[in-house]
Amino acid sequence: MAEEKEKAGVADEGLVNQALEKASVKYGSAVTTPIHYPLNLEEQIKKGRPHMRLRIISRDLEEKRSIYLLTPVGLSVPDGSTWNNVNLGTLLGAAAGVAKRGATAIKNLTTGQPQAAGRVIGVEDLVAASTLTAIESFAPVIGEKGLMSAGIAANPYTNTQFSGTNLRTFEFTFKLIAESKDESDAAREIENTFRKFLYPRTHAESKMVLVYPPLWEITFLKGESHNPYMPRLHLCNMTALNVVYNTTGNSYHEDGSPTEMDISISFSESKTLTRDDLYGDTPADGPVYDNIDYDNNAFWPNNKETAETATTETGV
Repeated sequence: MAEEKEKAGVADEGLVNQALEKASVKYGSAVTTPIHYPLNLEEQIKKGRPHMRLRIISRDLEEKRSIYLLTPVGLSVPDGSTWNNVNLGTLLGAAAGVAKRGATAIKNLTTGQPQAAGRVIGVEDLVAASTLTAIESFAPVIGEKGLMSAGIAANPYTNTQFSGTNLRTFEFTFKLIAESKDESDAAREIENTFRKFLYPRTHAESKMVLVYPPLWEITFLKGESHNPYMPRLHLCNMTALNVVYNTTGNSYHEDGSPTEMDISISFSESKTLTRDDLYGDTPADGPVYDNIDYDNNAFWPNNKETAETATTETGV
């Protein structure tokens, strides 16, 4: 029994075993056993190596399976927001008074009255008339040609308008070098798990209908707790998987399994985030990850299905 567990990538005892046992869940009629790589992950954790949990979450928010891997190098988290330029126009603020004087100047000129309200028409009025009335009252082509000849232009009063945050995307590359057949089998199981749950499945009632692939919960761990120095990610969709076999040499085990496997996975968060999604009700000086409730409504999506519509598909 212990040998079977070891082949499946589950340690007999220790930190990893405790974490994996806690993560083991009953799904349908089968127990989905978490898997990890390398097989000595427990020893790596004891040496202080941070690791990751990539947990498969069905869209009814039931856990399907967990994969534990060492945190890869070169992690990148691209946060961003979108701002658009908005031209508020020449009639904003102080421009409204200039526009009024310009219109009056044109009116007085066309009616033969050189004065308006006891004031002689000045250069400012004529400039305003050129920039505003020529564009808005006369033919646009004539007005623009006159402005170009005079070397002047209407002030667009451009401001920036916030339109939202960017949907964050992530890519992780894991290098799995199998030093034994057992590690090669564990690497193959991890690879097939990623590939299987990238794809949708056909609906049980009709092959013309596709069921969405599951969501992924990605957590950076230090020991058994969330690593407070690493970012928090929302539930993600897997968007791409690329596997390269034997990157540095054409070497195989006796059973034909490759000795080296590079797995590159791309994820996209399932929604754009707000500050509350990332930090909740925390002090202004930064997040308090230890107090984050991963089961609150802000973290989970709003598309929770009922038990009657939940899929009963088991793990790999």
